[in-house]
Amino acid sequence: MRDWRVSVLAAVGFVGLLAGLFVLALPGPYEGAALYVLDAYHALCVMDLVGLALVVLGGAAAWGAGALWWRRVGKEQERQTA
Repeated sequence: MRDWRVSVLAAVGFVGLLAGLFVLALPGPYEGAALYVLDAYHALCVMDLVGLALVVLGGAAAWGAGALWWRRVGKEQERQTA
């Protein structure tokens, strides 16, 4: 089974997850403005939210690719058994 949508969603998911994790690992000076300060050593910054959003979107795209692939595999199995 070759469906270009599965490949594109999987690639978008992989790139989103990779970029999100990269953004979450940025050192302090690159994190942007602090949105919420927890204490002297911990804060929630702008780039933390960007990284979290990228990870969530990448995970959703990867999940969508898996769901689409599974639906296609199920349809092919039904055709083979019928």
